[in-house]
Amino acid sequence: MVKPIKRKKSNDFFETVAHLIDQARRFVSRTADLTMCITYFEVGRMIIEEEQGGKARAEYGRGLLKELSKYLNERFGKGFSETNLKNARTFYKVYSSLIRQTPSDELGNDSKKRKRHTASDQLYPFNLSWSHYLILMRIKNENERKFYEIERGAKAALDLSAASAAIWQQLV
Repeated sequence: MVKPIKRKKSNDFFETVAHLIDQARRFVSRTADLTMCITYFEVGRMIIEEEQGGKARAEYGRGLLKELSKYLNERFGKGFSETNLKNARTFYKVYSSLIRQTPSDELGNDSKKRKRHTASDQLYPFNLSWSHYLILMRIKNENERKFYEIERGAKAALDLSAASAAIWQQLV
């Protein structure tokens, strides 16, 4: 039986390689989260713009979401239910005030000359996962929502803990 050779330097090397892989995985995960948030934000914006340009808004909105859901599910597969599209619309409504427009958009008064916003035109302040925002955007009190965003911003937990809720209640 051959005994393994103990290599102190190899262990350091292995740990360095493992650390690099851990960092890469975290980066990919964060990039995926940010991309999902930006995509859903933009989908929500596009839905609202289409609804506002439509006929009887409420009636048109229901039909729009149903047809868009059908189209997207046929094209991309599952994941684009009317509920998910409503969530995207709500996400835009709740967080649109945080998005900084480009200087040309801020200066221009003629909306017909403005180009449509794209992901590269804006600075997106999304620091949490889409799952977090699904929970947070249901909180009506803006200060409470901001509190949870800060509280959860540095943590990966999905739940809004009872301890955080108790702290919020003490603050108000």
